[in-house]
This record gives sequence, C-alpha cells and structure tokens, in this order.
Amino acid sequence: MVHRWIRTSTMGQADPVNVSTAFREGWVPVTATEYPELKILSDHGSRWPESVEVGGLLLCCAPASLITRRSEHYRNMAKAQMKSVNDQLESEEDPRMRTMFREHYSSVSRGFGPGGDRRGQRRVNGGPNNHEP
Repeated sequence: MVHRWIRTSTMGQADPVNVSTAFREGWVPVTATEYPELKILSDHGSRWPESVEVGGLLLCCAPASLITRRSEHYRNMAKAQMKSVNDQLESEEDPRMRTMFREHYSSVSRGFGPGGDRRGQRRVNGGPNNHEP
C-alpha cells in the first residue's frame, strides 16, 4: 500500500473537488484504528471522524500496483508526445542543411526564476557584470 496526504481544506475553506478527484483515482481514507498513534493528532470536528485528518490533510492509501500502472501510463503518454514532436521536427528539416540539434533534459533549480538564485555568483568570460579583465 502507498500512502498520501490528500488536501481537504485550504485556509478553512473545504476543497471537495480535490477530495473527490483523489477518491476517483483510487485513494481511500485509512481508518484511525489502523494508525492509533495518529488519532491523537486528528482534527476535532472532522468530516471524516473515523479517519485521520490533520490540519486539512486526510491520510489515504492506494494499492502500489494501481499507482505503478498510473505512473507508467503517464510516462508512456509523455514519451509519445516527445516522439511526435521529434517526428514533426524531422519532417520539416531540409536534408541539404545541417541537422537540427536536439537536447532533451530536465533540470531542477532553486531560487528566483528558471535560472535560479544567482546572487553571489561571478560571471566568467567577460559577461556584462564582470568588471575584471
């Protein structure tokens, strides 16, 4: 079983759309008897008194096989989209010209914007903020 916290409310406002979406995806609230140590933390006056809800988050579980199949489905969709884009580029490419360069990668950055937080970094090779010869 895979566990996940599902948002039930934000800033005191109920979020039934998010909860119903999670339930349709196969997530099921766990009962407080399964995790008695979390029952102490559970919110009073919760809409799910038999379950574990803490701070507007409801603890749910789903079978690992279901989550694996779902992840594989979306991975295959992404691969098909990338193949379609590459096929389109190849069909528009002129055989007399140099081949288009394609580089597929993903990156994670921290800070502000796509370049990340660059404060304190010095530019090299005579960049506009580099005042050294």
